[in-house]
Amino acid sequence: MRLFFTFTIAQNIPNGGVTTFGTVLMNEQFGYDAAQSLLMQLPSGAIEIVGCVLFAWLSKFIHSRMLMTIFIAMVTVMAECLLAYAPTKKGKLAGLYVWYLSPLCYICIQSQVSSSVAGHTKKVTVSAIFLIGYCVGNLVGPQTFIDNQAPEYAGGKIAIVVCSCATLVCLILIYISYYLDNKRRDALPPVDMSHIENYEFADLTDKQNPNFRYAL
Repeated sequence: MRLFFTFTIAQNIPNGGVTTFGTVLMNEQFGYDAAQSLLMQLPSGAIEIVGCVLFAWLSKFIHSRMLMTIFIAMVTVMAECLLAYAPTKKGKLAGLYVWYLSPLCYICIQSQVSSSVAGHTKKVTVSAIFLIGYCVGNLVGPQTFIDNQAPEYAGGKIAIVVCSCATLVCLILIYISYYLDNKRRDALPPVDMSHIENYEFADLTDKQNPNFRYAL
């Protein structure tokens, strides 16, 4: 749960910062006026839709939800590095457009709550942790763009890149943890749980249920 919470905060700090200051960056960093900035942000929804379809198609070849999520996170890291530090206006704009794919990472990891968290009580708790992390991240994100750092906003740029890298590290650690735990459980002899009355309704967590396997 700690990794989920850290992931959610780290993933949403850039989300809060770029969503709030995207137009400001276009004005002060990219050189667009207010009308052009609004026009240049119009493709954002289309990019997300195309991204969903593209990564759904790629899942036919990458038969691992977590590896797909890690791949999307790697693309997001690249996008945020371009957005923050590309030397040209076109490079920064390309980074912003690719960054619009970042919500796919959050969607993929949220599906792990259904597949890799067992027990009703724990599912509810983890869902609440996701919501808290989402809110905290989106509150903190805009605070990293400090007025006296305009127009470069060095602190905001560092924050989005560092948090994006932290997101990727969290996903890799979650994957390794799940993989090793599944391997350890597979090596153990089967456990008969039929002696527990109403076993399927016992509200056992993934840690308590020896027959549970994490979705990779």
